[in-house]
Amino acid sequence: MSKMKYQFSVVIFIFIVCSILINCSSKKKDVVNENNLKKENTVVATKLNPDTSLNNFYGILANDSTSINCISDINKRNKFLGNCIVSNALWNKMYSNLLTPISNWKKSALPESCLNTEFVFYPFSGPDFLIPNTLFTQTKHIVMFGLELPGKDMSKYGNDFALNSMPLMQKSLRDYFGKSYFITKNMMTDLKSDSLNGVTPLISTFLVKSNFKLISIKNFKLNNAGEKVYFDFEKDTFSYANIYGVEINYTKDLVNSLQIDYLSFNAEDLSMQTHPEIMHFFERTIPSNTVSYLKSASYLLHYNGFSTIRNLVLNKSKYVLQDDTGIAERYFTKEWKLSLWGVYEKPIKDFSGVYQKDLDSLYKVNEQVNPLPFNMGYHYFNGKQNLLLAEKK
Repeated sequence: MSKMKYQFSVVIFIFIVCSILINCSSKKKDVVNENNLKKENTVVATKLNPDTSLNNFYGILANDSTSINCISDINKRNKFLGNCIVSNALWNKMYSNLLTPISNWKKSALPESCLNTEFVFYPFSGPDFLIPNTLFTQTKHIVMFGLELPGKDMSKYGNDFALNSMPLMQKSLRDYFGKSYFITKNMMTDLKSDSLNGVTPLISTFLVKSNFKLISIKNFKLNNAGEKVYFDFEKDTFSYANIYGVEINYTKDLVNSLQIDYLSFNAEDLSMQTHPEIMHFFERTIPSNTVSYLKSASYLLHYNGFSTIRNLVLNKSKYVLQDDTGIAERYFTKEWKLSLWGVYEKPIKDFSGVYQKDLDSLYKVNEQVNPLPFNMGYHYFNGKQNLLLAEKK
């Protein structure tokens, strides 16, 4: 009997020891995991170091008042402040007339799942970052394209260069501030100067103006598989055979890295067939059920010759937010639910053959057409603008 008690005591002892060891091991693992997590978070945080020279340079172009601290000469400071007076009047008008009304309107107008999208596809965008950023504040990645060349980062030329470029920046924004869109022929001239080379300086300025911090600006071209190949803009020889782009990385909270990809190419079907790498890039980059945005798009997606991009938008999108210059209403089949705002007006005289009788009828018979409390688009002169949200059922 005593032998059994002894054996039982040994078993109990071994059980207690094992329990203690397992508990200690578990706690040790928890500590190790916690330490690893802290290390990982530290690593992520240390990656997001804004580039001081980028933010100073584009801060000057954005009339950021804190940028005066990087201008030492008193005469240059006075020049900066004088330019700011002119520019800030234009910026304030842009915010009060357009960006703030958009911000207020979207809260009750657009579905939450649309507003909270992490990805936006913006065809025929030019350098327009401000409006999609106002609409979709949770976006982590925007892909944009247009005819305008990406150009290059100009910050290496120094803050004096930025100061001298402020008047040209104001000039390049004249259509955008006055009409809410860029006119391609004007942009093609404005963005070929030594001061503003391509859309990169404008997008970067918009980012700083919107209180983001720039991390990096990288030029790239696409290989045959649609993958980015980064290159030095100053050393690489330009070739019309390549599809060029710029990747801009930025942050607001110093924790989450955000990204814009802008590409320059002709979106006609014939051109797209010549450059299959474009669709390879889009297929690998644009997620399913995304949000696409179209504004002042010259009615290009109405035409048969732009079917590739049109089908890409329709196939990839859960939501398409656009005015009548985007995809023609006839291409939204029964699988799409349409919501309308504003007033449908016949296209301006610059565009013929793109009047949409069916869309006009929808506006006239639909009792749920809501007012549009801001003026944005080709009918800026009379305020008769429209917006359509197509939601895939």
